[in-house]
Amino acid sequence: MEVDKRFSRKIRVLSFIAAIAVILRHSNTNGANASAWNNFIQALLCKSNTGWAVPFFFLVSGFWFGKSTNGSDVRGFVGMGYGPMLRKKIKSLFLPYAIWCVLGAMTQLPILCFANHVAGRELFQCTVLDGNGVWDSIDRLWGICRSAPVGHFPLWFLRSLIIIFIAAPIWIALRTYVPRLVLFLLGITMIACDVDVPLLHISLDATGWFLIGFMLAGSKVAYTKFTSHQFLLFCGLLYLTLASLEAVCAAGWIDVGPWRIVLKRSIPFVGIPFWWVLYDVMFDRSSSLPTYFNDTFWIYCIHQVFVGYVIGAGFYIWGKGDVVSLVLMAGTVIGGTVLSILSAQTVRRYFPKAYRHQGGAHAGDEGRLPLPVPAY
Repeated sequence: MEVDKRFSRKIRVLSFIAAIAVILRHSNTNGANASAWNNFIQALLCKSNTGWAVPFFFLVSGFWFGKSTNGSDVRGFVGMGYGPMLRKKIKSLFLPYAIWCVLGAMTQLPILCFANHVAGRELFQCTVLDGNGVWDSIDRLWGICRSAPVGHFPLWFLRSLIIIFIAAPIWIALRTYVPRLVLFLLGITMIACDVDVPLLHISLDATGWFLIGFMLAGSKVAYTKFTSHQFLLFCGLLYLTLASLEAVCAAGWIDVGPWRIVLKRSIPFVGIPFWWVLYDVMFDRSSSLPTYFNDTFWIYCIHQVFVGYVIGAGFYIWGKGDVVSLVLMAGTVIGGTVLSILSAQTVRRYFPKAYRHQGGAHAGDEGRLPLPVPAY
C-alpha cells in the first residue's frame, strides 16, 4: 500500500510538471523573421526541452490501462470487460472531449477573428467557422476525420486516446500472445516510424508510447525507486545534449538531414527517465500536495485559450521583435499557467459538478489520478 501511495504521488507531481511543459511548448512566440539566436533559445526551451511531456502522458495512460486490465485475456475482456470499459470512456473521455472542443473553439474565436482583421485576412480564415459545408464544419470542430480539432488543436491528445481505447482488444490480445520484450520492441518501432494511420489520422508515435506503458504495467520496474545520482547526471547531460543539438538544427546552424527526426524521437527516451529519477532524488517527500496538482486534466484542456490571448495581446500592444518575442514567451508561460490554475480552482469552487465532469471526475476515485487521461 505504501508503494502504491508513493507511486501515485509521483505520477501526480510528474503529470503536473508535464502539463506545465505543454504550456511552455505552446508559448513559442518566434516568427518567420526571428533571428537565429531567438530560434535557438525558443526551440531549446519550448520545443526540445518539452518533448518528453506528451509521450509521458501516453506512457502513463497505457500503464494505468494495463494495470486495470491485468489478468484479463482477450476472450474474457471482449466478452465481459470491453462494453463496460467503453461506457466508462464515453463518460470520462469522449463527452469531456466533445465539450472541450466546443468550449475551446468558441473562446478562441474572438482572438483569431481579431488577428485576421488586423492582418487583412478574411474574418473567419483558419477558424472552426471556415468550413466548406456542414460536414467539414463539424469535422473541423470535433476532429472526426482529421488529426485534431481545428478550433482547439491540443485536444489531438484526447482524440488519439479515444481511438486507442476503442482498439483495446488489440492491446489485450498482444499482451496475451506476445512476449513482453517483443511488445516493447513493437512500441519502439511505432515511435521510430511515426506514420499517420490512414483514415484514423492517429500517429503511431502516440500508440507506441501507450503500448510501452501498457507493457510496463506488468513489471516491477515502474515501482522501483531510483536514487542514483550518477544515473541522474548521465540522463541530464544526455537530455541537455540532445535538446541543444535539436535546437541548433532549428536555428539553422547545422543540418543533419534525415537524422533530425531520429534526434527528435530520441529526446523523450532520456527526458522521461531524467524527470523520473529526479523526482526520486529530490522530490520524494511525504508532505501533502497543493490542490492544484489535481487540476492537470483541466490545465491541459484549457491552457491554449489563455496562451492564445496572451500572445495575441502581447504582439498587438508591443509589436514584434526578438526582445519582445522572448519576454512575451516568458510572460505567456507564467500567465497561461496561473490563469489555467485559477480557472480550475474557480470552477471547482463555484461549479463543482461541471469541474468533476470536465476536469476532475477522477480526482477522488480510488485507483484513478487526475491526469490528462481519465485512465480506467
